[in-house]
Amino acid sequence: SSTPGKAMKATHAGPTIGKALGFYNSADGEDGTVLVLVNVSYYDPATLQGADASFGNLNASGNVNIGGNLKVTGTATFGIIYVNGKIITGGEAPTITAQDAAGVGATVTVSGNDIAGRIEVTTGDTPAADILAKLQFHAAYGAGTPQVVLTAVGKGSAQAQPYVDDITGASFAVGAGSAPQANTKYTFTYHVIGTAAN
Repeated sequence: SSTPGKAMKATHAGPTIGKALGFYNSADGEDGTVLVLVNVSYYDPATLQGADASFGNLNASGNVNIGGNLKVTGTATFGIIYVNGKIITGGEAPTITAQDAAGVGATVTVSGNDIAGRIEVTTGDTPAADILAKLQFHAAYGAGTPQVVLTAVGKGSAQAQPYVDDITGASFAVGAGSAPQANTKYTFTYHVIGTAAN
């Protein structure tokens, strides 16, 4: 810096004497200290824009600001997550099969993934108030039984009084509390949250 014996944050390309390991403990413009790893090197902010970084282990005790994308391919554990935008899920699609109560000639489809999606049940002849379809996750959840939220889409689907049953880490069933109409489409959305233990 312009003051002998004092360092300052690097704001442009040039030689550096270390890397900060914590936060500056004083207000802007005031004298203060910051823990630094002494490591003489060269800093060029142009080479860091849009660059990728890979970590084996990353431990952060303070704030971490990420201007781009964060991709975690393994397991990540968080305390509290605040989301100011949208949550968009991804992954392979599960499979679904019609059950006897859906009626003779019934068809079922699923779009989405193991976390969230849409189920359409088109009943066949003589449907009944019982299990209409069974969804099998693409990848089974862990040791705990996941929590499944099922929502009817539209008044007609709601009149079937849909419910979930037989929830395991590998699958869940969709049932109707009231006998559905024959040869009729019923639409439901689902959201699944895994748990660490029962």
